[in-house]
Amino acid sequence: MSPAKKIARIRAIFAEFMSTGSPQMLIDSLTRDAVYTMSIGPGTPISGPFVGKESIAGYFRDLPATADHLAVNIHDYLANDDKVVVLGDETLRIKENGVVFFSEFATVFTFRGKKICHVLAVENLGAISNAYDAPPASPPAQGHGPTSTPTPLAA
Repeated sequence: MSPAKKIARIRAIFAEFMSTGSPQMLIDSLTRDAVYTMSIGPGTPISGPFVGKESIAGYFRDLPATADHLAVNIHDYLANDDKVVVLGDETLRIKENGVVFFSEFATVFTFRGKKICHVLAVENLGAISNAYDAPPASPPAQGHGPTSTPTPLAA
């Protein structure tokens, strides 16, 4: 599948979700072993990772009990041979405490053939963590992150 076709699929998935609230097009596009990960630590209803279609469907089924999407804006879609990155922002209201917050996001969809095998949503979700008195996210265990050797930042 070409990068342009991948972008078209992701655009359609977002359009369906934003117009109907249904994640079904995403669920239908996932591999059986797909993983959906949010950049939020443990201790909230949306903490993951969510593994497999049923678990990911459960995340979307339970999401409305956690937060209301008041606005979602997509700014850009970027793609290469196996990934599509969606850049946008959203305004959410947390059901637990009524707090409304704004956050920019980047969501990375990784494809295996014509199906999506991994979704990583990177966003500042600290307001949700705070609502549930959840601890901040910890760095991954050695050998489990994007690199196995931490690289110090240059000053």
